[in-house]
Amino acid sequence: SVWYDIKGINHNDREYDFGLLMRDNSPKPSLMAFAAAAEALDGAEFLHYLSVPKTRVRGMVFSTPRGIMTVLYDRTDGHFFSKNIPGFVHKEPWIKHWATEKKHVFKTKQNEVITVDPVGREKSIPAENGEITLTLSGSPLIVYGLDISPDMVSQ
Repeated sequence: SVWYDIKGINHNDREYDFGLLMRDNSPKPSLMAFAAAAEALDGAEFLHYLSVPKTRVRGMVFSTPRGIMTVLYDRTDGHFFSKNIPGFVHKEPWIKHWATEKKHVFKTKQNEVITVDPVGREKSIPAENGEITLTLSGSPLIVYGLDISPDMVSQ
């Protein structure tokens, strides 16, 4: 609901879709995303932005208690995944909705990297010959264990 219509419902007004909890206090997907980001950034220190040369891959690098954490996303589709149309409702964060997904190869000095999706699901991906292949879209992906080269650092 909204401040001027406590416990109200209006399916035609996007403002009613915001927030972290449903009317019955069950969590919305946005709460899971908020919790995943809060956990990943707890004790983190921002180091720098990054961009992978000759690609549309962008991101941020942090120093965390778990090690170097990189947040990566591919801007091939731009910055918006849909058009602002009447009745627009955002898809759930675990549903793929970006038009383009691209594989990108990164270096690592570890035997595996850990990825965390927007709702906090962790996945271990084994490295081969010091490299890891990640499939990226416009959705952010948290990655622990990448070896970030100086040519990726952007201002």
